[in-house]
Amino acid sequence: MAESSSGEEMLKALNLKSDHAILETINKLEAATFSWKERIIQESSGKSPIRTSWSFLKDPMSGIDKMELLLERAETLLNLLKTRHPNLPQTFLDAAKVQYGKVSFIVIV
Repeated sequence: MAESSSGEEMLKALNLKSDHAILETINKLEAATFSWKERIIQESSGKSPIRTSWSFLKDPMSGIDKMELLLERAETLLNLLKTRHPNLPQTFLDAAKVQYGKVSFIVIV
């Protein structure tokens, strides 16, 4: 349950006081998770246009590892926010899924 306690701490740090702020945060988290998932797929398949920096300048954690860690944290926060606030209006990503049948665009945060 370490994930949920760190998620709880992240929620407290966000200090969300209104439904508008919560919905805006959920929209940003959904956009970030969508973007990170796409980048992880691209980098894993070797199709990423991202250039790697010199090895002696890189820190020990790879770019994919960092994105996976951020993705996990964002998904934890999303789940906590959605379970605590089930009556919020539809998110931007959910509305796009309804309108287009699937998410086939990149959302920039």
